[in-house]
Amino acid sequence: YDIEVIPLTIIINDIEYKDGQNLTNEEFYKLIKECDEIPKTSQATYVQFEEIFKKYLEQGKKILYISGSSKVTGTYQSAMITKNDLQGEIHIFDSLNLSYGCGAQVVTACEMNEDGKSIE
Repeated sequence: YDIEVIPLTIIINDIEYKDGQNLTNEEFYKLIKECDEIPKTSQATYVQFEEIFKKYLEQGKKILYISGSSKVTGTYQSAMITKNDLQGEIHIFDSLNLSYGCGAQVVTACEMNEDGKSIE
């Protein structure tokens, strides 16, 4: 499937990592065993959304962004603000889930797309 993940920032021992880009799962678990404090996260930013959304809009693509739950992350709101500032077909969906629940919705959306279902 043509899926792009917009990474969250993970802060461990005052060092910022982009989830899935410069930090593997194995490295993450190793670091949290060694660190003295609880790791922190930071939501995806407006700039990250703008860069990625513009890339696909310039290719003439429609965008479906499935966000982690708006009840626990500001990422959904960042995506909505970016959508409202850009011209193009961008659909933002609040999964009301995190982790596996959100991932299952992404896979279902991809399967529906392959079956010719509309993005709406």
